[in-house]
Amino acid sequence: MDINNLIDRGGLLYKANDDKAFSGSVFEFYENGQKKLNGRYRNGLKNGKWTWWNEEGGTDSTGSYKNGLMNGLWQFYHREGSLKGKGSHKNGEKDGKWTYWYGNGNKKKEGYYKHGNEVDGWVFYNLDGSISVNSIIYSYDGKVIGGLGLNGREVEFSAPYFTEYVRRILEKEDEALGVNIYRDGLKIYTTLNTRLQAVAEDAMAKSIRQDQDKMNKRLYNDRDEFENLAFLTIYPEDSVRMMLDGEGELYKDLRDKLLVQCAFVALDLKTGAILAMIGGRPDYHDQYNRAVQAKRQPGSVFKPFVYTTALDNGYPVTEQLLNQSMVLNVQNMDGTWVKWEPQNYDGSTGGLTTLREGLRKSMNLISVRMVQELVPAEQIKKMAKRMGITTDIRAVDAIALGTSEVIPLELVSAYAAFANRGVYSKPFAITRIEDRYGHVVKEYFPDQKEVLSAETAYLMTSLLQTVLDRGTGGSARWKYNFNRPAAGKTGTTQGWSDAWFVGYTPQIATGVWFGVDDFQVPLGPGQDGSRAALPAWARFMREAHDVLNYKVEKFEMPKGVQYVEICSVTKKVPLKACPTESEVFQVGTEPIQACKVHRMDREVIPSTKVNTVVPPNFYKVPNLFGLSQNKAVENLVRSGLKLGKVFYRQNEDLIPYTVLDQSISADTILEESTHVDLTVSVLYMQDIFNQIDK
Repeated sequence: MDINNLIDRGGLLYKANDDKAFSGSVFEFYENGQKKLNGRYRNGLKNGKWTWWNEEGGTDSTGSYKNGLMNGLWQFYHREGSLKGKGSHKNGEKDGKWTYWYGNGNKKKEGYYKHGNEVDGWVFYNLDGSISVNSIIYSYDGKVIGGLGLNGREVEFSAPYFTEYVRRILEKEDEALGVNIYRDGLKIYTTLNTRLQAVAEDAMAKSIRQDQDKMNKRLYNDRDEFENLAFLTIYPEDSVRMMLDGEGELYKDLRDKLLVQCAFVALDLKTGAILAMIGGRPDYHDQYNRAVQAKRQPGSVFKPFVYTTALDNGYPVTEQLLNQSMVLNVQNMDGTWVKWEPQNYDGSTGGLTTLREGLRKSMNLISVRMVQELVPAEQIKKMAKRMGITTDIRAVDAIALGTSEVIPLELVSAYAAFANRGVYSKPFAITRIEDRYGHVVKEYFPDQKEVLSAETAYLMTSLLQTVLDRGTGGSARWKYNFNRPAAGKTGTTQGWSDAWFVGYTPQIATGVWFGVDDFQVPLGPGQDGSRAALPAWARFMREAHDVLNYKVEKFEMPKGVQYVEICSVTKKVPLKACPTESEVFQVGTEPIQACKVHRMDREVIPSTKVNTVVPPNFYKVPNLFGLSQNKAVENLVRSGLKLGKVFYRQNEDLIPYTVLDQSISADTILEESTHVDLTVSVLYMQDIFNQIDK
C-alpha cells in the first residue's frame, strides 16, 4: 500500500473509504523510482520493522516500532553505506548503549542513554580512532553539551558558542587550578539549560531568516549597492543570490557584508547564571562569539542608563523636559567628530514631556535634554561602569543616544540589576569542576554587589514596563502574546545598522541583537529594534517561562516607593476639578505643590495675578517658549518682571497650558515690573469658556 494513499485521522492512518484503522505493509518511492521506505502498520500505528533508503538506493536507517513508538535496535548509515549510529530505543526514547561512527568506519563517540538523556561516562574519539575527549562539559540539566580533546581542541555537540566560551574561561584558570583541561579527565558542570537553549535557537533562527529575506530584497532592488557588496565583478550573481536565499553556503569573502548576524543571551537575574547563549548564525558557525566579543552601538537600549542616573539623583518620573531639537557634536566609530542635529524617530517635536512619556516613545530629544539639563554625561558614564559596562563609554552629549559601543552580555547583565532590586550579578557559566575521581576542583558562586537602591531600580523597571505595555515594545503583547509582567527597551542605531531588544521578567533577563558584521552595512530602512529584534525576544520569553513552569510574578515594590494620585495634566497635587492618575514616586520626591490649572476660583481670561516686589533695576526677559504656564510665571518673577495678560490658543498636540508665544522677545532688556503677555495652549477652547461661565 502506498503510504501517500492513507489518511491521518487523529494520529492513526486509515484507507480513504475505510472506518477501520489500517493494518498492513506500506511503501513509498522517490521520483527517480528508487524505493524510499518500507514498513508495517497495525491498527493505524507503526509496528514491526521499518527501513528507509536514500535516493541512490543506499540504506539510510532501519529499526522497529511498537504501537507507534521506536522500540528495540536501530541503525543509521552514512550516505556512502557505512554504519553511522547504532543503539536501542525503549518506548520512543533512546535507552541503553549507543555507538556512533565516522564515515571512515572509526568510532566517533560511545556511551549510554537513560529515558532519552545522555548519562555520564561517554567516550569520544578522533577521526583516526584515538580517544578525542578527556574532559566533558555538562549542561545544568545534566546533558553532555561538549568536550575538550587531547589535541587541545573543543569537541562540539550543542550550544557551540557557549562551550567555546567555557573553554576560554578554563584556559585562563587551568594553571591556577593546577589542572590540564585537555588531559585530566575533568567534568565541567555549567549553567546552560538545554531546553532554553533549544527555544532560543528556534526563536533566533526564525528572525534571522526573516531579517535576511528583508535585507536580500533591499539589495536586489538596489543594483549599485548589491554589486558593490557582493563583488559581482568577481562572483557570479546567480550563485550569490541562490546562496543568500539559503541554497548553499555563501562565499567566505562575502559573509561579513551580506549575512545578517545575531547574538543572544539569557540570564538568571537572581544569580547571573547564563541560561542560554548564541553568538552567531547556526548555519554559519564561526569562532567569533558576538554575544561576548562584539562591540556594537546600542542606540536606545542605552537610554535606561541615562534615566537611571536621573532617578538616582532624585528626579521624579514626572519631571518634564522640552521636546524640541538642538545640535550636537557626535564622534563616529572611526574617531571623527561631526555636527549632528538629533531627531525623534518619527521626526516629531512637541512641548513639555515627562520622563515616563519620553522613554515610552523613546524620544531622542528628551534623552539629549536630560544630559544637558539634568545629569551630565560623566555621571552617566560612571553609572554604566557601575552596572558592569566595561567598554569605553564616551562622556559626550550623544551618550544619550547610545553612540558608544557595548557588549551584549554586559548589557543584559546590567538590565538584570533593575529586576533584582539594584543588585548586579556578574554573569558566570561554570558551576563546578570535578576531577576524574569525582573530587571537586573548584566551585563557582554568584558574584554580586549593590549598584542601585531598590527604589531607583523599581522606578526604572516601572518606566521600562510602560515601554513594553504601551510603547515601542508593545507588539510583544498584541502580536506575540507575551503577557507576563515584564520590562524592556528597543534599540536602533543610526542608519539601521543595529537592532536590539533587551528586557526581563522577575525571573529571566534576555537580550537579542541583529546586524551585519560590517557595521557600515545596514539591515535596511524600517528594520528597527521593534521589527528586527523584538520578535525573537518575545518568542523566546513566551516559551521559556512555560518550559520552566515559572509562575506569573509581579516585580516586588520596595518600601521606599509609593503610588500617589496626581493631576494628570500638571503632574501636581490634584484639586477637586483635576483629572487624576496614579504615579509612582520614591518617598520624598512626590509633588507638594497644588495644581494651579484647575483652580475653580481663578480668573481665566485675562489673568494678571502676579504681584511680586523686586529690587529696582533692569532685567532680561527669559525664554518662556515650551514651558508650562506656571513655570513661565515663576521664571518671570525670578527675572523681576510681571505677568500681563494670558491668551489661549487651541492646540491638541501639546500638553495643556504650554507657552506658545510671549509678547516680548527673550533677552530683551526691560525695567523692573514690566508686564509680559503669554499665549498658552489648551486642548479645547470650550474648556476655557466653561470656566468663565462658572
